[in-house]
Formats: sequence, C-alpha cells, structure tokens
Amino acid sequence: MAGQVSIDPSTLNLEAPSLVSQFAQKHPSEFARVLSHCDSVEARTILQSLPQASVIPVAAHLTQDIARDFLQEQERDQVVAWLHDATMDDAMRLVQRLPAQERAKLVSRIPNAHRKRVLNRSLASGKDSVGEIADKDFLWFAASTRIDQVRAEIKKSSDRDAIESAIVVNDDDTVVGLLDYVSLTQAADDALVRTCAIHTTLIPIHARPQAVLYLEDWHRVNRLPVVDHESMPVGVLRWGQIAEMETAVDETEAKDQGIFYEILDTMIELGRDMLTAQGRQ
Repeated sequence: MAGQVSIDPSTLNLEAPSLVSQFAQKHPSEFARVLSHCDSVEARTILQSLPQASVIPVAAHLTQDIARDFLQEQERDQVVAWLHDATMDDAMRLVQRLPAQERAKLVSRIPNAHRKRVLNRSLASGKDSVGEIADKDFLWFAASTRIDQVRAEIKKSSDRDAIESAIVVNDDDTVVGLLDYVSLTQAADDALVRTCAIHTTLIPIHARPQAVLYLEDWHRVNRLPVVDHESMPVGVLRWGQIAEMETAVDETEAKDQGIFYEILDTMIELGRDMLTAQGRQ
C-alpha cells in the first residue's frame, strides 16, 4: 500500500494513561487515520492492545479493509456487544465494515429494539441518500414525558450531538417534532414535553440530499428529523451537512461552466484559424 508506515507495537506503551491511549480516546478518527497507514497486522495488533473504551470508536473510523480484518478476528458475541454499546453513528460505521452477508444477522441480535430498527432502516436506505449521511445519535422523548424528567435525562447524557438533536415522539414512536430548548427552559416542571416540540418537515430516509437543499424549514431550524416509511425517527439531518453539499454542487457547476467556456474559446480560435486559412487560399 502506498504511503504505508511500519510501527512496532511492542515499542508502544498502550496502557492507560499513556499518551498513545489518551490520543486514541480523545481523537479516535485521527488515530484511526494513522493506523490506516500501517500494515494491517500491525494496525490490528495496536488496536487490540488499546483500552476497551477506545477500541470501538477507533475501529469505526478505520479503512474498510483493516476494519473488516479486525472484526473478522473477533467473537460474534463481542461484535454484537460493540454494536449495542457504541454511539449510533459508530455502530453504523461498524456495521458497514462488516461483510455484507453478516450485517442483518448480527444487527438482529442487538437487544435494544430502537437501535436495531434504526440500524436496519439505515442499512436499507441505500447509497447517496439522506439516510446514509444523517446523524444516528439523537435523544428522543415520548410526548407525554414531564419536563423535569426530560431535563434530568439531558443532564445525564454526555453526547452533545445527541442532546442537540433531541426529538419528541408520539406513543406509537412517530415523530412529533424537534425539541425546542428555548421552550424547554421556560416550561414548568410538571408540563409535558409535547408543548416544547417544533413541528417541521419530516425527511424520508430514501430522499436524495440534493432534493432537500431548498426546504423552507432550513430558514428557521438547523436540523430536521429523518424518518422511515412509518414516520418513525432514524436520524437527524444537519444544515451543515447539506450546506457542504451545496458548496460542492456550486464548485462542480463552476468547474463545468469553466470547461464549457474553455471549449467555446477553443472552437472560436479554430474558427478564426479556418477563416484565416481560407482567406489565404
């Protein structure tokens, strides 16, 4: 592999609280990027030697080949446990790094029904869809939950993205709307959280990202719920993700326009040369 580096795992002190293990814990995606430049065997040895808390997020960000080899070496019960314990986004990355024929079988063994449903729906969403890029980490609260209970649950959560992407749902788990934190801070403790829901467009999981670029709701919120065919939540789409795509589209259009003008200029020059040549004859 081009750019491959060699690291002797025996020279690394991977026991906490070494600098290496701290780096892996605090910056898993960057650590995974470094490992991805190593020989597969070395990378897997280093990964296996990390504290357990760091293994999941690092493995979730490894290149497909190294992650697949690493996951193949693990007991299936261990992989299921990781899918259950990981953040939803990391769980989705791990599932995508499993052999295709094993994904549904291992996901079906996850005890948490909500997590299982979100992963199954996301796997079925297909490439280049909203379901593929939406954040899978989000809090959700039944509409009949008291405000003081919601506040207590939020305080217990350490996942900032999940907190910012909280969703209010009906008793049948269909989406009511996004949780409005301004209303939440002002509501009485014994009020119900349904009074703090912002009703927005619900984005179908199979929608193309380009199709939701110009939704009116982006003018008043920076996140929108992504739902399956039963209107149950499977993720949250951030405006930042869409804005990045819009920029990419604009750059592509500008590049295509530049190529068009280059071709036009060339054709004009060729036309002039032909006219000049005819005039000389």
